[in-house]
Amino acid sequence: SAGLVEANPEGKPYITQVLAQDGRITGVYRKVNAVGDEAPYFTPGTETPVFTLSTSRGDVTCALAVCADSDRPDLFAEWARKGARVILHSSAPGLYERRTDEASWWDGYNWYKGYLAARLPNYAREHRIPIAVATQCGATVDEDFPGGSFVFDANGECVAQTPDFREALLVHDIELED
Repeated sequence: SAGLVEANPEGKPYITQVLAQDGRITGVYRKVNAVGDEAPYFTPGTETPVFTLSTSRGDVTCALAVCADSDRPDLFAEWARKGARVILHSSAPGLYERRTDEASWWDGYNWYKGYLAARLPNYAREHRIPIAVATQCGATVDEDFPGGSFVFDANGECVAQTPDFREALLVHDIELED
């Protein structure tokens, strides 16, 4: 999946996540929970779609979540009701304090890890849905990002994670329940 700002001919743009497989876009999700500092600049989406990915073990229904969607348990319940068997959660929570040393980078990483750990394992456990998280890391001109990728299984256990706030690739096979 990949994120982008999508033009909206009727107003403010959308925060959009696309899902692609084999060179084709298989799904588009417009972030429903555009709140806080995003609200003045973006139009929230209105749909909570699910998508089908083909795997070597058959088709898998999945959903896409973006950043502050993690604050909305109702979204995860809706995706579960629609048959999602895994949720791919992408985030880029901006930290507006410039981090200048390793300790401050660890503070940002640990803050977001704890933030997610207070929410996503509960949704995974309640709906029996694994949730895979990828978080932007590093800095731009005006924001720092905490980094970190995590996989929560259907029991809400963190079964894989990156070691810290630095750029990394996390690869993990997700076991789906029958």
